[in-house]
Amino acid sequence: MNSKNKKRILLGAGIVILVTALYNGLIVTTYHVKSKAWEAGSKMRVVLLTDLHNHVYAPHQKPLIEKIKALEPNLILMAGDIADDRAPNTGIELLLQGVKDIAPIYYVTGNHEWWSNDIESIFAILDKYNVRVLQGTAETIMVKGQPVEIMGVDDPSIAAYGPHAKSSEEELMGLETQPINSTYSILLVHRPEQIKAIQDRGYDLVVSGHAHGGQVRIPFLLKGLFSPNQGFFPKYTSGVTTYGETAHVVSRGLSFNWKLPRVYNPPEIVLIEVMG
Repeated sequence: MNSKNKKRILLGAGIVILVTALYNGLIVTTYHVKSKAWEAGSKMRVVLLTDLHNHVYAPHQKPLIEKIKALEPNLILMAGDIADDRAPNTGIELLLQGVKDIAPIYYVTGNHEWWSNDIESIFAILDKYNVRVLQGTAETIMVKGQPVEIMGVDDPSIAAYGPHAKSSEEELMGLETQPINSTYSILLVHRPEQIKAIQDRGYDLVVSGHAHGGQVRIPFLLKGLFSPNQGFFPKYTSGVTTYGETAHVVSRGLSFNWKLPRVYNPPEIVLIEVMG
């Protein structure tokens, strides 16, 4: 092989690697979670959405909505930063218009909703589309003939922007006064590092976002370069980790607009299949 052909091959390989690294197309990531609390032979499909930051997948969220519909979820969970403090609320409204009739939707706040200083407008949009907002509260819903207890707490930013409300920690402690019964239990918390305080509390499934997948990832070498609040080389960025009977699922999020480009880290919809 002559040197000219070698250069062409190297150039082509470099272009493929670069395109792959910077690919920001929306993907679906599926995790299978087994639980003794779920009936054997049955399956619950849960879609987890986080960190949209009011981004709009043109036209009118159609690519995002169509992917969610195709997954045929039994539940849709929104674990914070669906809205944003800088972008208009068009993104969240278009999304909810498209998914409101697919499955019951549950939501907790992220830090950017509180940073907006307009949390009431965001709550009004959520209420318009019958989204259940969890603020240290719990609801029980029947899914495929089985009771599921869904709980959630506000992002810790509530301490600065909601001075008359309970803190995130107080909301968690309040949930502890409501003992988890034999039903399958799900807890929504925006920040994944909060798992350190709740991993031994008996929840069957905990879902989070916030870390944006660590922004920069290198296959087999780097699981995340940087995450808000965790800093460089964060521990909690994506995937599913088990702590005894508790499964913790972290989404890489839906928006790629941040301080660093996403590298080997496309935005994702997460599908969680719960099986007995």
